[in-house]
Amino acid sequence: MARPSRTDLLQGTLDLLILKTLATGPEHGWGISQRIQQTSEDALRVNQGSLYPALHRLEEKGWVASEWGVSDTNREARFYRLTRSGQRQLQHETEQWQRITAAVMAVYSVIALVVLLGGRPISYAVWKDLFAQGWMRVATLLFAASLAWHAWVGVRDILMDYAKPTGLRLSLQVLVLLVIAGYLGWTIQILWR
Repeated sequence: MARPSRTDLLQGTLDLLILKTLATGPEHGWGISQRIQQTSEDALRVNQGSLYPALHRLEEKGWVASEWGVSDTNREARFYRLTRSGQRQLQHETEQWQRITAAVMAVYSVIALVVLLGGRPISYAVWKDLFAQGWMRVATLLFAASLAWHAWVGVRDILMDYAKPTGLRLSLQVLVLLVIAGYLGWTIQILWR
């Protein structure tokens, strides 16, 4: 089986971001780009030269459909929406990320157990020495990011099932994302202080 190229991985990530963005409702291209940028707190910027080929690719695969409409600025724009096939693909991709992050957490847990059960008495100095190593900081950050992903997926699913009013659900989702992002930021601050 051939390994996916870097371009395939980047396209796959962009495709997932677009599908995830459209899961909240139809949007035009510029709106998709802005929502990705806003959701990532300006960490991700999707330029038009990448966005529209990705949208056309997703449309060819049957994962999104488009139709012309009028934007908030009263301009004619093509609006994209997620199809049933696109919803299934988004579910599949989300499950793939769940598997990857679960594997990261499992490997980290095994490493942590080996280090902790390595025979040295556990003291503050041992902890300090352990986390002074760059590989442990990176591993801990990956663990925290994986845990955050699992927390987000779980809470998101609960909100999708039980918070029926769209405005309330969106507000709660934004609040949860901000809290999770805050905890990740705090983790980074602790690890690299």
